[in-house]
Amino acid sequence: MKTTLRYTLPLAVLALSACQTTPPPAAAGPDRFAAADANHDGALTGAEWSDYVVGGMFSSRDAHKDSIMTRAEWNPQMEAPEIKLFNQRDANKDGKVSLGEACAFA
Repeated sequence: MKTTLRYTLPLAVLALSACQTTPPPAAAGPDRFAAADANHDGALTGAEWSDYVVGGMFSSRDAHKDSIMTRAEWNPQMEAPEIKLFNQRDANKDGKVSLGEACAFA
């Protein structure tokens, strides 16, 4: 489990660093391509896909649906490296990471 988390977390961090400051609308069906294609031009850019994935991941863990991630929501069993990453994203040092803070961290 710890090994999987160590590889999954950095991938999630990379995805979070490339997203917009507002979450994309939740997909209402199996057509994820259409949901991710924000400008509806029939082409999917890396940024559109990243925003879609990050928005979905963020909203699935955001228990209060307030676009704010607490440590408990982010990962209740954080170890020192994950805590450090979380704290780096917490720009205003309020103990929470907003979707905007997660996206701004690069």
